[in-house]
Amino acid sequence: MIYIRLFQKTNKGLKRSFPLSKIEANSLQSTNASHLAVLDVRAPSSLIGQMTDGETWLLGHLPIESPRPNSYAQTTNHRGLFAMSTRVYDLPTRIFHGLFAISFLTAFAVANIWDDESLVFSYHMIAGLMMCFVLCWRIAWGFFGSRHARFSDFSLRPKELLAYVKGLFSDRSRTWPGHNPASSWAAMTMMILAGGLGITGYLMASGNGGESLGDVHEFLADLFIVVVLLHAAGVVLHMARHKDALAKSMFTGKKQQISADTAPVASHASVGVILFLLTIGFGGYLWQNFNTDTRVLTLFDTPLQLGEIESNYDETDDDEHHQDFD
Repeated sequence: MIYIRLFQKTNKGLKRSFPLSKIEANSLQSTNASHLAVLDVRAPSSLIGQMTDGETWLLGHLPIESPRPNSYAQTTNHRGLFAMSTRVYDLPTRIFHGLFAISFLTAFAVANIWDDESLVFSYHMIAGLMMCFVLCWRIAWGFFGSRHARFSDFSLRPKELLAYVKGLFSDRSRTWPGHNPASSWAAMTMMILAGGLGITGYLMASGNGGESLGDVHEFLADLFIVVVLLHAAGVVLHMARHKDALAKSMFTGKKQQISADTAPVASHASVGVILFLLTIGFGGYLWQNFNTDTRVLTLFDTPLQLGEIESNYDETDDDEHHQDFD
C-alpha cells in the first residue's frame, strides 16, 4: 500500500489537489491523470509508476504510521521527484550569466597571456568594461527581475551555507528552486569583485592610480578566478551528489528536482533580447571609439589609456638625435 497526493499543475500554478490513499501500486498503471505530479511522497523505498502521459514518475511507499515531514522536498531521503520541469531562471538572467562569464574570462586570459605593451592587451580592458556594463544591468535586475533573479531570493545566511555543504556529504540535503546557498555566495562575491575590478581598472586607465592600485587590481582578479574555480567545482559536486543537471538549468532555465508547488517564472524573453542587443551595441561603441595607434579609448568624452605605447626609437637613436644639435 502507498500514500500519495497528486495535484494538477497548470501554467497558473496548482489548480487542485487529489489525495489518494491506500492505493495498490499497480493501479497507477491505469490512472487517468494526465499532467499530474507527485506532491507528497515520503519513504525509504520507492517504485516506478508509468503515468498515462508517458512520463515516468518516482513514487514511494508510505506506511500509515509514518510522520508527515515539516515541508515537502526538504530532504533527499524523503524523495519526491517530478518528471515535469519548472522554469526558475528567466532569459535575461541566463544571458547575463553567459556574457558575464565570457567577458571576465576573456579579460583574465588576455591580461595573463599578452604583455601590457602589446596592442592585444588593450582588449582586456575593453572586455572588462563590457563585464561592468552587464553587471550594472544585473544589479538593477536583482531588484526588479523575476523571483529567483532578485537578491532577496538569494540564500546568504551563513547557517544555510554550512547546512548545504554538510548536506553534500550526508543523506539529508535540502533542494532549492533558485540559487542554493553556495551559488548565492559565489554570485554575490563575483559581482562584488567585478565591481572592484571595474573601479580600479577605470582609475588606472584614467591616470588616477599608482602601482599600489595595480596590485589591488591584480589581487581582485586572482581572487575572482579562485571563486570561479570553486563555483565550478561546487556545481560538479552538487550534480554528482544529487544526480541532477544543475549546470543545464543555466542554459534552459528549468529545474526538475524541486517542489512541484514552485510556480514557474516568466521568461521575459523581450528583456533578454534587449539586454543582448544593448551589450552588442555597447561593445560596438567601445570598438569605434578606440584608437589603436594611441591606444586611447574615449569613453563618454573621458580618455582612457589602455596600455603602454612602445617607443619608436631606442636610447642610441635618442643620443644621436641630441648630438645633431651640439
